[in-house]
This record gives sequence, structure tokens and C-alpha cells, in this order.
Amino acid sequence: MTCLRLFLFFTRLSAVTFGGGMVLLSMAREQLRGREDLPEATLEGIVQLAGAMPGPIACSTAYLVGHHYRGFAGAASAVTGVVVPPFLTILAAGGWVLRHQGDPALGAFFSGVLCASAALVARVVWDACRSSLPGGWRGPVAFALVLLLALGLRAHPLAALLAGVAVGLLPRGRA
Repeated sequence: MTCLRLFLFFTRLSAVTFGGGMVLLSMAREQLRGREDLPEATLEGIVQLAGAMPGPIACSTAYLVGHHYRGFAGAASAVTGVVVPPFLTILAAGGWVLRHQGDPALGAFFSGVLCASAALVARVVWDACRSSLPGGWRGPVAFALVLLLALGLRAHPLAALLAGVAVGLLPRGRA
């Protein structure tokens, strides 16, 4: 993919995406899935790394995809493409939305956007869990332990993560 194609790809996605970076990540993933020049394992790595990097997920996704194809120039093109549409939309429509924020039709529109965004985010989370939990019992047990310790028992997040890592490192039994 050329730098121009990366810019146009992310401009198109960013222009039609409501709901934030996770929604854009989900749409980019669906659009990029199956490309011969982007193996599935690389795409999954990009999805997982984009969610873990600091900053906006949309920019992280664009950066990682652009860098995969064209290095720093591709990353710059892709990030520019992801940032320009919301910037121009806010400049063009921000004042109008603020003036009409009490309009029931506008409220209904954003309620629909919220539902669709939630569904796309749930899909990204589901796919990430499926791909990051390895076969066997260690992955699901480690995941459940981290959730129990961090959310249920309110343990320090680092302690919960270390407990999950410890479960993942347990020696394998003979099969």
C-alpha cells in the first residue's frame, strides 16, 4: 500500500466512523483482514498493540498499519489521514451541534451511534480475548484470576497481573 493509499484508507475510515478509536480499530481490522500483504498474525499483533499503546487508539492503529507498509512515511500518512476528517468535522459542524444539542432528532441519532459503537467495541474485545487466550486451561484461568483479583477483591492491578502471569508460567503436565 502506498503512502497516498494509506492516507486515503484512513481518511475514509475516519470520515465515516462514529464512536471513537475502538470503532475505527474494528472497521480497519475488517477492511484489512484477508489481504495477502498483511498476514493474519501481524494484523492481530497490530490490534493488540494498538489497544495497549498510550494515546488515541485510532492514531495508534493508523501508525502501526502505516509503519507496516511504508515505515515512518507510511505511519505519518496514515495518522494524518485519521486525524484530518474529525478535525474538519468539528470545525464545520461543532457550532451547529452545540446550538441544536436539545433537538430530539439529534439525540436519537447519537443514541443510535452509541448502540452501534458499543456493538463494534464488544466485537473487538471478544476477538481480542479469543486470540490472546491460548489453548488449554492456563489462559482462561489466568484471565479469570486477574479479573477476580482486580475487580472482585480490588487487589492492586500489578499484583493481579503478576498472579495471572504466574498461572501462565506454571509447568505443563505430561500429555
